[in-house]
Amino acid sequence: MRDDSPQRPTDDNRDAWRAYWQAQGMSWRTEPEIDVEHQAYLAERRAISPDIQKGVYPFRDENGGIKLTRADVEWLLATHESGGYQGPVDWSDPKQRTRDGLDLRGADLRGINVRDLPLAKLRGGLSRDDWHVAPTLHREMAAVHMEETLASRVHLEGAELRTTHYEQADIEGAHLEAANLRDAHFQGADLRRAFFDFDTVLNEVALTDRLCGGHGWRTYGGMGQIWPLWIGLGLGCWAMSMLPERRSAEKKGLRTTEHVI
Repeated sequence: MRDDSPQRPTDDNRDAWRAYWQAQGMSWRTEPEIDVEHQAYLAERRAISPDIQKGVYPFRDENGGIKLTRADVEWLLATHESGGYQGPVDWSDPKQRTRDGLDLRGADLRGINVRDLPLAKLRGGLSRDDWHVAPTLHREMAAVHMEETLASRVHLEGAELRTTHYEQADIEGAHLEAANLRDAHFQGADLRRAFFDFDTVLNEVALTDRLCGGHGWRTYGGMGQIWPLWIGLGLGCWAMSMLPERRSAEKKGLRTTEHVI
């Protein structure tokens, strides 16, 4: 019987690699696999123990964030191990929601393409307890940088993303359900059709764009999440689809208050 599945490519033909990854059940992979030497380097970095005081994380050293490519992130996801599983956290599987995701605290992902990547439970900022006691400098050192990143439809469900940076990023259609985005920076980001839910934490997020000043906001009670109903409707400002709607909040007996930026 003839095996029609694609063979592992021996060059950097991206179309061939896409077909190969698709056949392997990893449709989110699009890049040629990194070479063995670079794999060893990333594995060595991943084993580094974080030091919050020094701002040292697996992909951040004393000199700042380490630049990663999409191919790097794909390999790290494919080889990620936690909770008895290998591979990215599958948010659709409730049993995997307690897993630790990839630790990219302090990493430099500026300007790269992470579209459609399964980054659920990503560790991109300090945990709640660490964040509350850390000074601003330590919060910033732990924050992943995704400015100008192409991140449409990326899966970041349940991610720890306090103080992270997404200025001018394309995050259209991203999944941010249950993500903690407290103090995150989204100035100028395209968040159209992004998915949020009542477990998404948006306290103190920075979304103000110079073209969007003066527009209305509404804060729903409960955990103090901020649910912007819209960020402008034209003139270069982007509309944002936010869930739940006001009627859902009112059904839960939550108070609403108006805010203006």
